[in-house]
This record gives sequence, structure tokens and C-alpha cells, in this order.
Amino acid sequence: MDDKNLIPNEGIQLCKEILDKSDVKDDKELQFYFHTKLSNYYFNNGEYHNAISALRVAISIKPNNFIANMRLAELYERVGFVDDAILHYEAALSNSEIISSELREFVNSQIQL
Repeated sequence: MDDKNLIPNEGIQLCKEILDKSDVKDDKELQFYFHTKLSNYYFNNGEYHNAISALRVAISIKPNNFIANMRLAELYERVGFVDDAILHYEAALSNSEIISSELREFVNSQIQL
């Protein structure tokens, strides 16, 4: 989906329409993808709590996804939910085979803040 020219509200509406399609409802990969896209649009629109909700759905599909957990941790941190942020930073660390030592160090530094 090429979304460079979409404004956040258009992107939100498009993602919702796609997520309502029956073939997408049966495809966990597509659900994960469009929920993370939806979260990005909400974030860009300043709707942080909606962005969190969309990412929570994505993480329910792929609980160990590094990027989704990092984004959710950052969002929780942004809205002041520090304990929830720490949980998702730790979840991001649980997928150690894709994380470099430098990235692991960065995530650990976020937890220590």
C-alpha cells in the first residue's frame, strides 16, 4: 500500500475499510500489517490512545514482534504509562535473534530511564 500521499484521516478510513473485508479478517498477516499501519496514521494524527489500541491488536496477533512492541512502548511512554512501556520494551528484548547488541543496549537504556 503506497500511502505517501494520504493524509492521516484518509489513511485511517482506508485501513478500517480494508480490515472490514472478509478476506483480510481471515488473514492474520494482513490484519497485523493493517493494524500497525492504522496505528501509524493515528499517531500522525495525534490520536495516541487510538494508536495504542491498534498496536495492541497487532501485538495480540504477533506478541513477539520487535517493532510493534517498541512502538507500543514508546507510545505508552509518551502518554505517561511508564509501567506498560517497560513491559513492552522487555517484550521487544525477548526476540533476541533479530536484535544487535547496540539495539539491545538502547532498549535497556530506555527501561532504565
